[in-house]
Amino acid sequence: VLLTDGRYAEAEARFDEAIGETPGNFVLYRLRGNCRLERGRYPEAAADLRKAVALNARDWTSRVLHARALYLVGQGQAARESLRAYHQLIEGDAPPETDFEVRYEIYRYSRLLNDTEAALADLEGACPLVPTNVVCRTELGSLYYTLGQPEQAVTELDAVLAAPAATPAVRGDALFYRGMIAKQREQHELARRYLAESLELKPSRTDALLNYGNTLRALGEEEEARRVLERFEQAARIEKEMKLLTDRLLLDPSEREARVDLIGLLVDLERWGEAREHLDELRRRHPGDAAVPDLEARIPPRRASTTDRRR
Repeated sequence: VLLTDGRYAEAEARFDEAIGETPGNFVLYRLRGNCRLERGRYPEAAADLRKAVALNARDWTSRVLHARALYLVGQGQAARESLRAYHQLIEGDAPPETDFEVRYEIYRYSRLLNDTEAALADLEGACPLVPTNVVCRTELGSLYYTLGQPEQAVTELDAVLAAPAATPAVRGDALFYRGMIAKQREQHELARRYLAESLELKPSRTDALLNYGNTLRALGEEEEARRVLERFEQAARIEKEMKLLTDRLLLDPSEREARVDLIGLLVDLERWGEAREHLDELRRRHPGDAAVPDLEARIPPRRASTTDRRR
């Protein structure tokens, strides 16, 4: 209850007592480590979660939290290696869905480490396990494009665009990369169509705005290109501000002002799902906060979430 209420200091004190009584219980170390993560005490969190993993190497939740703590203390490579060690433990025994989840988490750290080739290898192992996962296939297509393998990229992206399960956000991403491939091939009319469709679904995506504007310019549509590039400059300023706020919250998840400002920007960009998630977190961390009613009034009801426009 203390954890779900965001009363982390009280919860940590309770776990201190419990660990003193039963020092071999990995769950207690995991829970205290999670408390310390939430309080921004990353080195202590990493120590607790390392202990939880040592006590039960096959507990996935402990492993994920441990990787997060390692990353936050600047040990990103060690975080990924810890997840790879877990994958070796369960490989061959786990059902495809579990194997996929572990491989995908490893992929996330490869991306955080800017290790694009490793990220591609991670996804090439993960996606075939759950071939209907359109998010995975879109990201695989984007990596093929990034690494100069356009034919493989087109195969993945076209499969996503043909899939009924693809949400507007996923379709927007797939259309963007199809547009980029067409632009790379100097197929400017085709690039314009794909990028325009992408922006209909994700109107604030800065890289789509920039490349759509440049494509229009290549087609001689200077006036429309100028308007689009002005939109790009405005969106890029907002993205930069959002990154600063997100970085502040990474360092201190309880910082109220940064979260309120971030929610406001997400609302302005009509990224309703993300705005709701941060609003829920604001409520949890700051019960009764005076900013909540106004922010809540600016977000459409949850039933509208299927049309979220996310970056």
